[in-house]
Amino acid sequence: MSYKNDGSVHHGGVQNEKDMCAFLTEIDHYGCELVHRGGTKQVQDADTKNGDEATIKKWEGATHDWYNSSPLAREVGLSDRIQPFIKKFKKEIANIPADEHYTYRKEQEEKLREFIADSLDELCTDAFADKFVREFINHSKGMDVIINEIKEKKVHIYKFDQHPAVVYYNKGYKPVIISKSGKKKCSRNIFMVKDGDKVDIGLRVRFVTNNGLKPFTKEGSTNKSTTATIKLQQDNVKNILSKVTKVCYPVVDETNVYPDW
Repeated sequence: MSYKNDGSVHHGGVQNEKDMCAFLTEIDHYGCELVHRGGTKQVQDADTKNGDEATIKKWEGATHDWYNSSPLAREVGLSDRIQPFIKKFKKEIANIPADEHYTYRKEQEEKLREFIADSLDELCTDAFADKFVREFINHSKGMDVIINEIKEKKVHIYKFDQHPAVVYYNKGYKPVIISKSGKKKCSRNIFMVKDGDKVDIGLRVRFVTNNGLKPFTKEGSTNKSTTATIKLQQDNVKNILSKVTKVCYPVVDETNVYPDW
């Protein structure tokens, strides 16, 4: 039976990748098995014996994630900036009653977000923007982008090289990172700019920690540390899909599933 995309069931990232591999193998999209890879040492989420490589995304709302980069957070200086804050929190939390850890932690995490937001004008230089977009392009270059649209029960597939970031970068546009809302937040938007023409490609950069401050409290956490990381998200996925050549498969219960071109 074909993979049933049930919006009422939460699929984790890895499970979604496995589901998409099974689904596209069953409908023979590639003419052979799409094999799940995954793991921190693998760039692609899946590949085939014919040389196809794919990155697999789950689209539940207006956005989907691209990837996280802790090394880039270290390189840009975000890790060093937050270490004094974390060191101070670890010292202070030792004197807070256990039943107050949650409230205190939430207050301090908000202050940490404010601290990071205040640092972004210094971190988001033109050099960083260019390096980040080049890293993004190199990360997924030549791959298929497979998007599992949970709400509409559809699977979309397009070539990453058609993404606006790639198209405009190859045309000589330069990336700039701005605050589209004008508010102090831990995220910024990437625009492509050339000769006064400014294009919103829907990419959002988030400057965060992977585990917050919970690992240092007595709330109970499987994580023992927290790391600064930079996350890249795709906003307005529908707009991106309208600009690329794609294949769209409806996800149904019937055995035979036909593509809607």
